[in-house]
Amino acid sequence: MPRLDSWAMFITPDNEAYLKGIVLGSPAFQDGKHVKTSHIENLDLDAMTAITHKGTLYHLGRPDAGWIEWLKKSPYRGQGITSKILAIAEAMGEPN
Repeated sequence: MPRLDSWAMFITPDNEAYLKGIVLGSPAFQDGKHVKTSHIENLDLDAMTAITHKGTLYHLGRPDAGWIEWLKKSPYRGQGITSKILAIAEAMGEPN
């Protein structure tokens, strides 16, 4: 299963979510390539996986540190998925 590191989630004006990050272990991309996924059909933060519209299953590694800092200042920081992502990032600790 490909892994997406240093990932961040974005929402389109049509309210579709997609991820950007650095991919590892994908047959379609060279390791270390920055990619943008097709829109996300299922995001399971407990399992740290995402399934895209095209059917790709990604394991989610560490979220992007800059994005996490932005989320901490966001008016949505205490709500729903944002709160869960911040808790996951805190549990992972600082990157090495």
